[in-house]
Amino acid sequence: VQRLATTAKSFGMDMQLLSPDEVKKMWPLMETGDLVGASWLPTDGQASPSDITQSLAKGARIHGAKLFEEVRVTGFDMKDGRITAVKTDKGDIACDKVVNCAGQWARQVGAMAGINVPLQPVKHQYIITEKIEGLATDAPTIRDPDRRTYFKEEVGGLVMGGYEPNPQAWTTGDVPNDWEF
Repeated sequence: VQRLATTAKSFGMDMQLLSPDEVKKMWPLMETGDLVGASWLPTDGQASPSDITQSLAKGARIHGAKLFEEVRVTGFDMKDGRITAVKTDKGDIACDKVVNCAGQWARQVGAMAGINVPLQPVKHQYIITEKIEGLATDAPTIRDPDRRTYFKEEVGGLVMGGYEPNPQAWTTGDVPNDWEF
């Protein structure tokens, strides 16, 4: 933990070392009897991907961007190495700029324009519990790098997941093309 904190500080991050008692105050439900210590980043945070997406979309619209939803990109018209139009299943859209917002399909969409997007979706499993009494909504995310696990509060319950050392690639071929949130 000390090495991690030293490395973080060398990058200008305010990582603090905590005693088991300090951890217990942040996470009263945590068993800290076998804990030696922990690190904490006060500036660490989490955000809702859906909320961020909607905020970015709103900002883009305010600045003149046009967003098209429920439209499948089928290719691009190119001139001198630049995209001049997006080909879709609902017609072509002339443009000066394109933002690839295809998420897990970004690599495939980029390839249509001859661009390599270094992205590979991987399978990840986690569980979400029912509401847990006594769980603070502002509790920091817990990461246990030795056991490759994380825990965080989510709508009054707990999300628990793991970081797989060799995650299985998720080929997007098994996700229907019309899948959406």
